[in-house]
Amino acid sequence: IGGETLRQKRFIDRLIKSLGFASNSIQKYFASELTTEKSLSPIKESLLSLSLFSQSQLIVIYDADQLKAAVSSALTNILSKTTTSAFVVITSSAINTKTQWLTKINETCTLCSFSELSGSALREWIVREVQQCGTTAGIEKDATDLLADSFGNDLSTLAQEIAKLSLLLSS
Repeated sequence: IGGETLRQKRFIDRLIKSLGFASNSIQKYFASELTTEKSLSPIKESLLSLSLFSQSQLIVIYDADQLKAAVSSALTNILSKTTTSAFVVITSSAINTKTQWLTKINETCTLCSFSELSGSALREWIVREVQQCGTTAGIEKDATDLLADSFGNDLSTLAQEIAKLSLLLSS
């Protein structure tokens, strides 16, 4: 939960990589595709039946805060009956954590929050991003402050700028 889509995407990518999901065992849906209870049928089939081709599955539902109440309720019902080895990731930029369906889901699931970074947390993220780009020299505090002040907490833009800078430093 949270508006930081880059961190959500990277979390999902790490989950796929660390758990070794095959491409045929990953399903992704956007709330705009899940407009009726009938549109949940592929999710229901995947979660309530065993797969012959993979031991576990990953189902990602993006923008869950945009699901209609009836669809949210039906999804909660499906998730509560799940018998297979499946990971379901539900992303949302802004969702009321006290809604009935999220409260019910939270009884059996782990909730990860990806709130926007600021202050020292943002600067620490910049330092880690520089390290991930393979820049051995690191980054000076003034440069970290300049990036944070210039681009704020827009992590996608920051990641792009840091990648550009690391390319300049490597050449």
